[in-house]
Amino acid sequence: SESVNDESVRFNQAVEKFAFALQLAGVNSFSNSDVQEIFDIDEKLLLQHNSLVTHSENNWGFVNALFQEHIAANKLSKMYFEEIVSLCTVGNSIKKIKTKWIQTISSLISVLNPKSELFEKIFNLIENDNIELLFQTESSKYEDDLKLSLIKKLINKCSLQNTRTQ
Repeated sequence: SESVNDESVRFNQAVEKFAFALQLAGVNSFSNSDVQEIFDIDEKLLLQHNSLVTHSENNWGFVNALFQEHIAANKLSKMYFEEIVSLCTVGNSIKKIKTKWIQTISSLISVLNPKSELFEKIFNLIENDNIELLFQTESSKYEDDLKLSLIKKLINKCSLQNTRTQ
């Protein structure tokens, strides 16, 4: 049982490493040479036998980008806020979430405990970047009064900028 558990942990680590490496590279697939360079033989075998990962002659990726983003979000959930910001945003005084990371950050909100400090900081990051993104996250994580507050803030933003939401 211990060896099965160890194998399961190694399997999950390889998939998480793969998803995160793709996110960091800003791509949805790697070539064979990329995979050879990043992963050892055991990790490569684990990826080859994973139903979430596809590999053809020279392409390795997830069967759906949502898996990549959600698994990368799980990796982010184990990091400090400052690390997340340094990886996923651009800008010095005003932090903007990089396009490739928007869905991953949205997935991060769904895996975090809504009462945690990290959830609050990520929520504020998204709200300050682009409040509309919060409407694409898992709404069941928010209390009704917070939902109402977000709607009011969005309406106010649109009114001030004389714009409409997408």
